[in-house]
Amino acid sequence: MNESPDQEIMRIKRYARVYLRDDATLPEQDQIPLLYKKLRNKWVQLALNVVIILFFSFIFFSETTTLRPIFYYIVLGVFLINVALVYIQQRHINELISFYKEGGR
Repeated sequence: MNESPDQEIMRIKRYARVYLRDDATLPEQDQIPLLYKKLRNKWVQLALNVVIILFFSFIFFSETTTLRPIFYYIVLGVFLINVALVYIQQRHINELISFYKEGGR
């Protein structure tokens, strides 16, 4: 991104407020383990979403139900959007971790 160092620091602080909430006031080195925990939780969320997508896809393609296809399209769309949002959150948390590991530049 083409942003000034001040804008980057403001963005990083915003990420810290969003993902750490009350713990954002802790020292940076104390925030890193909390961020790894958040990252691990995001991986669990991502895996759960993928399992749900696979489950509904299996039911749809095996035709073991009488539900209309539109139901499956809606469920698939919602979970695909959720996967994308969780991935974006993972990127933000990784960026925050790398920023803190580099000493806040």
